[in-house]
Amino acid sequence: APRDSLEEILWRLRSLDLEPVVYPSCSGRYYDFSAPDQQRVDELHQAFSDPTIEGVMALRGGWGAARLLPLLDFDLLAANPKPLIGYSDITTLQMALYAKTSMVSYHGPTANAPFPKQTMDAFWDVLSTRESVELALDNPDMNTMQGKAIQPGRGSGRLFGGNLTILCSLLGTPWMPSLDGAILCMEDIGENVYRIDRMLTQLHLAGHLTNLQGLLLGTFVECEPRFSTSPSLKKVIEWVTKDADYPVWMNAPIGHIDKQWTLPMGAMATLDTEQATLMLHSR
Repeated sequence: APRDSLEEILWRLRSLDLEPVVYPSCSGRYYDFSAPDQQRVDELHQAFSDPTIEGVMALRGGWGAARLLPLLDFDLLAANPKPLIGYSDITTLQMALYAKTSMVSYHGPTANAPFPKQTMDAFWDVLSTRESVELALDNPDMNTMQGKAIQPGRGSGRLFGGNLTILCSLLGTPWMPSLDGAILCMEDIGENVYRIDRMLTQLHLAGHLTNLQGLLLGTFVECEPRFSTSPSLKKVIEWVTKDADYPVWMNAPIGHIDKQWTLPMGAMATLDTEQATLMLHSR
């Protein structure tokens, strides 16, 4: 981030009773990235190894986390467990962390997020306790869009997911955890609906939507039909889940939005679309 933007971000984090520790790559620039891959890996290792640091929050998303996967020391990360928080491109690291170490991480705001009260409350509700937390899927104070039950039902399993494009990019790699018996959540931004259709179809054809316990769709910001004759996002989701025997919910407060949940990736959860709740179990 530019220095003036970074200073504003740090001021906002301190006002939220967080004390940020900033690594050099946060203000760096290297082609499309903040720093060379090895520097970013070294900084991540340092953050996990430092006992004075209680959690690691990404400054922003973008692209490039996948380049770090072959360089990461997962034994080091597993020996120093702590919350890794972020979304979008950070989905890469969160899925890899569970696949390699079974560590729970947190799909939530990045440091450059505006942090309205609803987001901050949701953040602390989950990060400050290991007890169960119940979230209302149709909470009008959180939702920017009306939530919809696409398939009724109730299912329990480990919560996985994040950015749909990133999830598809991990398919076939050793950094993607098994989704059998999982509750899968997904969101995206800036993709035409036909691309969403293509990615959901890829997940379906690869068998990753077959044995789920639930599917929780967040926001798909600026994801519009390509033509007036193109299907809506809701129609595409109905197509791909028409044979699902698990609950499916659309428009949860997850993704590239100001008011968003913080969700523990890899923790047990129960999705109930008839009661319109997501229960995050003790962890």
